[in-house]
Amino acid sequence: MPKNRFFIVLLLILNSFCHCMAQESEGSLTIHADPMIDKIMQHYQNLNNSSPGLNGYRIQIYFDSGNQSKQNALTAKETFKTTNQQEDVYLIFEEPYYKVRIGNYRTKLDAENALNSIIGIYPEAFIVPDFIEFPKLFDEETPIFESDSLQQTEILDENEK
Repeated sequence: MPKNRFFIVLLLILNSFCHCMAQESEGSLTIHADPMIDKIMQHYQNLNNSSPGLNGYRIQIYFDSGNQSKQNALTAKETFKTTNQQEDVYLIFEEPYYKVRIGNYRTKLDAENALNSIIGIYPEAFIVPDFIEFPKLFDEETPIFESDSLQQTEILDENEK
């Protein structure tokens, strides 16, 4: 019995030693994947490119039909845009109505908060489900990797010394 315990302990020690050695060595990794995965990913990317957006909500501030409805809708759009420059405004024609909708809200709660802020100016405004644009991930004027460029500049400055 003591020989068996000694043998088991010796195997555990050798196993952990071999495991540690395997961790330190460098090597290469080869991934064998089904080629259908690439086809599915390409199909998914094509679907996203063909309809860039998702289901969400917008606020409809104007709709009308008739002879002057297009001109009135354009006026409503421009009026809203001058007072709320950060908000996206959309002019939509669904026969026979011209509609002006604002915003890209992912949840109804977000749309309700925005509606509460404009209901005094647009008392007939209401929330509608709509296909909205993807949210902007970053400001176009701001570099994406600003912190990385700073680190690279610091490294270059150190190398010049």
